Parts: sequence; C-alpha cells; structure tokens
Amino acid sequence: MNVDYGRVRALTALLILASGGGQVALLWLRDLEPNILIGAFLGVVYIIIGLGLLGQSRFTLFVALVVPLSGALWSLNIISQSSPNTMQITLLIVDLLVAFNAALILIKTRGETH
Repeated sequence: MNVDYGRVRALTALLILASGGGQVALLWLRDLEPNILIGAFLGVVYIIIGLGLLGQSRFTLFVALVVPLSGALWSLNIISQSSPNTMQITLLIVDLLVAFNAALILIKTRGETH
C-alpha cells in the first residue's frame, strides 16, 4: 500500500490544530474552572505542535506522540469522574488519532535522514 506520509502529516497537523483551538475556545463557552484552564493551556501547546507539524522536524512528531497521549490519559481521568459529554469523547479520539499518526510517521521515517 502506497501511503503519502506528507498528507498524513498534514492531516495530523490539522487535527491537532482543531483540537487545540477547540480547547482554547472552551474558555468562552464554560465557566473558568481548573479543568477548563488546564485544557486551554494544553490547547495552546497543541496549537504550537500543530504548527510544528507543518514543517519537517521529527522532534515535533515525537512531541505529537507524547503530548496527546498524556492529554488522552488526562481526559480519561476526567471522564472517569463524571459522565462524559460529546466534546470530551471527541477530544479523546482526536488525541489518540494524532498520537497514532505521529507514531506511524515516526516509524516510517526512522531510517531516513534529512
């Protein structure tokens, strides 16, 4: 199967940028609670990662693997304490998809040098 990893990287960047933007947007939609503030901070980090994914850095791919996995674990902790809403489930799925894509690209580019 011939996969265009450039497109996968661009899709991953788009997903994490959208996720980060959504988490920051929650500041205007919800009361300022610690979970919302932490999520907004994480959203800013996601935006920075997404911008980095638009380049060629393999380090950004590693960060795009580790940070969303951490965010997914944080989301699972929040979801386990209350009944999850659609936004929480969506962000969890996006985190896992971004981490999976980053790992896929990292594995593919492991032997390549730039």
